[in-house]
Amino acid sequence: MILRGGGGNVTPDGIIHTVGAGNGMTLTAEGRLSGDSGSGTYDRSDGCSGTWVGIKQIWIKQRR
Repeated sequence: MILRGGGGNVTPDGIIHTVGAGNGMTLTAEGRLSGDSGSGTYDRSDGCSGTWVGIKQIWIKQRR
C-alpha cells in the first residue's frame, strides 16, 4: 500500500487500513480488496470524508 506521507497494510483477507499526513492534514482510509477491485471510505482531519474505489492495473512493457 502506497500513501504519500504515510503507509498502511493489506491483510491476507483483503482488509486495508492506511494513515497519511501532508499539507497540515492527516488522513485515514479503510476498505476491502477482492479480486481485481476494491472500495472503502476515508476521513481527513479537516472534516472531509468520502469513498474511494480502485482497480488492478497490469502494465506490459513492449519490446522495440
